[in-house]
Amino acid sequence: MLERWTEVITTTCRCGEPIEVPRASADRALCDRCAGEEAAQAPPAVPLRPLAERIAAAGVLPRYRGCRRASWDPARAPWPRGVDAWAEGGWQREPFLLLWGLTGNGKTHVATALLLDRLEAGEGGLWRNGSELVERLKADLEQDTGELERVIAAPLLVFDELAADESAWTLREDGRFAWSRDRLRMVIEGRSARLAPTVFTTNRPPSWLMQTNAPLASRVLSGAVLEVTGPDQRLAKRRPV
Repeated sequence: MLERWTEVITTTCRCGEPIEVPRASADRALCDRCAGEEAAQAPPAVPLRPLAERIAAAGVLPRYRGCRRASWDPARAPWPRGVDAWAEGGWQREPFLLLWGLTGNGKTHVATALLLDRLEAGEGGLWRNGSELVERLKADLEQDTGELERVIAAPLLVFDELAADESAWTLREDGRFAWSRDRLRMVIEGRSARLAPTVFTTNRPPSWLMQTNAPLASRVLSGAVLEVTGPDQRLAKRRPV
């Protein structure tokens, strides 16, 4: 069967000129002249915007735009084990990465560094804070801003401070805030269905996520779960008065 499709046959280009091509590509073969004309008519590649503009368009807040692996201070805490393996291909097996740990110990720094690496390589992505995302999804629900589709389809999503808005995360018997939980469910399940790489950060332990919203937590925890350890880096940077 392989020999049949690699066999060279004689066919005709769309201009009528006879050409010899492998059988497998006979239906789309062009002579050199027609191929050159088609290449010349192709629209030029759209140049990438400057990196700073793409970082801002991705939603990365100004105070996090310098978060890189190179700017991580190993004297305060080691770079979290497992992050590099996830970024270098592990996300293809486990699209979700949850970084959890105490407040201020660098979770957002690590997550943002992963996104900035992607943007620097010319790829796309979005950065969203949990509370901000809830507000954006509310506006989308009322005004159809396209935020839900944008977040679900992002090549890489950093979802910072998952469950920061407890009312939007925690299941309630009275059904209050059901719209926000439903929208979060659509984001998480939509990205799970697409196997889209997503980095979550939270200062809540996995056990709390399961206790308060087991259906969504089971999705989030289905991927790589890494604890980020170390002291509060924001306090460490403060100068004594």
